[in-house]
Amino acid sequence: MLDLAGLQISTAEFLWTIISFFLFMFLLKKVLYEPVLKVMDAREERIKAGLEEGKNARKALDESKAQLAAELTEKSGEARQLISEARAEAEKAKGEVLSTAHTEAEQLHKQVRERVSAEEAAAVSSVEGDMPELVAILSNKLLHSDEVNSDAALIKDCIEASK
Repeated sequence: MLDLAGLQISTAEFLWTIISFFLFMFLLKKVLYEPVLKVMDAREERIKAGLEEGKNARKALDESKAQLAAELTEKSGEARQLISEARAEAEKAKGEVLSTAHTEAEQLHKQVRERVSAEEAAAVSSVEGDMPELVAILSNKLLHSDEVNSDAALIKDCIEASK
């Protein structure tokens, strides 16, 4: 036994205390400290994996945004092209309709001119047939004569001879 200023410490107790302290530390390390470290390491790995997944998701989102922007630009160009093609087709159809209408108007105008010419010719021939009588009646009125029939035949012969 060791006597330190009135304290009596037994060496066996001192050795058992040190041995029990190291045994307690060993058990704490095995039972408590290592499982806690394993849980903390696993949690750290999960956090790292989550951060990595977040980075990958952000990268995928950025790529998707870029792809969508490219597709939007492409679709916008296609839409502009379709609109310009539709306008060109509309202009072409408009030209065709105008051309058809112009052709139909020309044909109608030609038919009207032919009808007017035919009616004019019919009127002229009708007047030419009645002309000798009218001239005879007019000349007899001017001359105060009553011989309309013989004068009409004479005028008719003169008109036919002049043709």
